[in-house]
Amino acid sequence: SGGFDLVRRIEDERWQRAMAIVRDGGEFHGILEFRHSSGQTVTCEVSCPGRRAEALSTGQTIILRDVSERLQLQQQLAEAQRTEVIARLAGGIAHDFNNLLTVISGQSILLAESCARDDETREEFDVLVQAADRGAVLIRRLQSFAGQYQGEETVFDPVESVSGLVAILRRMVDSSQELIFDLDEETPTLTMRPYQFEQIVMNLVVNARDAIAEAGRPGRIDVCLRPSDDDVVIEVRDNGIGMEANVRHQIFEPFFTTKARGTGIGLSTVKLLVEQNHGTLAVHSEPGEGTVFTLTLPGGLAAVQEEMQFGAGSIHRLDGLRVLLVEDQAHVRAVLAKSLHRLGAKVIEATNGEEALRLATGSPPDVVVCDVVMPLMTGPALVRALRANDVDVAIVMVSGYVGDEALPIDATERVTFLAKPMTGGELAAAIRQSVSTS
Repeated sequence: SGGFDLVRRIEDERWQRAMAIVRDGGEFHGILEFRHSSGQTVTCEVSCPGRRAEALSTGQTIILRDVSERLQLQQQLAEAQRTEVIARLAGGIAHDFNNLLTVISGQSILLAESCARDDETREEFDVLVQAADRGAVLIRRLQSFAGQYQGEETVFDPVESVSGLVAILRRMVDSSQELIFDLDEETPTLTMRPYQFEQIVMNLVVNARDAIAEAGRPGRIDVCLRPSDDDVVIEVRDNGIGMEANVRHQIFEPFFTTKARGTGIGLSTVKLLVEQNHGTLAVHSEPGEGTVFTLTLPGGLAAVQEEMQFGAGSIHRLDGLRVLLVEDQAHVRAVLAKSLHRLGAKVIEATNGEEALRLATGSPPDVVVCDVVMPLMTGPALVRALRANDVDVAIVMVSGYVGDEALPIDATERVTFLAKPMTGGELAAAIRQSVSTS
């Protein structure tokens, strides 16, 4: 655009200082904002070489260079780097908590099994196991936010999924806010990752909660599920503060927020997940009249690979099996070893990959159970080293990380993967599966 189409943007406080310098004939170099005749803000790099005192009456040369695009790219890079840092932090926290939950759940099960069936203490240990299970769900959501866990794509009932979130969602909203659910039982199934769907619903409810709180009055949030031909429609409506047009156009941008304590990632995450699952997203809002988000996702059954379940409902005996257990966390190793011992396995323990390689090479076990992330030698590196030394054993790999880095090995290695936290029973089932297919 031509320079004559630009006028100074008086909202930019840097102008006052710049004009004072230029009027006095001084040299100025800096970034200033202009307003184009179209109304668009243009950021320019401004250079003024200055004038000698005897030449103040003459004209002044000012050079403008449009740097709007460059600054936008720099901002996008900074946002991407910030997102990566957040993801790594969330993944590290999740990994540590998965180890803790494995110990809590495993030890509680062991203690419960040592109690008589009519002992009230057994029920108290069962409560601990249930709490650990709920903790595991929260960690999965944290990893999902960090982009490190999306779960397996599967067919599920969205009505049942939202019904399972009701208690959590009610605790998330303020006591002055009414949360209403209208879930049409005729809504078709969805084929996507259930954690993604839950994250979409939770983020929209949190956004509605904050919009009502900003309005400073009691409010109402409506969560609706209904069919539209073969598709699923999710509608979240609030009677909060509403939005001006300029805000509506920016709400899905990463890190854009109008909240004092907002992160600016909630709605951008919703948009990303909807687009990843081939859906559409619309928003209607007016200042003072609230907001309606309407999402449409393709419904119906699809051919989805059935996820392998290692439930604790059945007991998988391991009588006579020699299990090499490789785990660098002492408490995790102890509780898993004890669980496997109780199921009849002969357990050989190793604290790292190098120790495990020496033990397996000297006397090959029936199965190796190893963590993915270990000091000295990672789980995948251990698998490759075992194969290189002609140690052909079944492999069960476990990890608190469940992203793409979980299994960086060849698909032909016949590795069974199991995510932490897991119980001894789930590990036993995975071992049986691994041995039977190796």
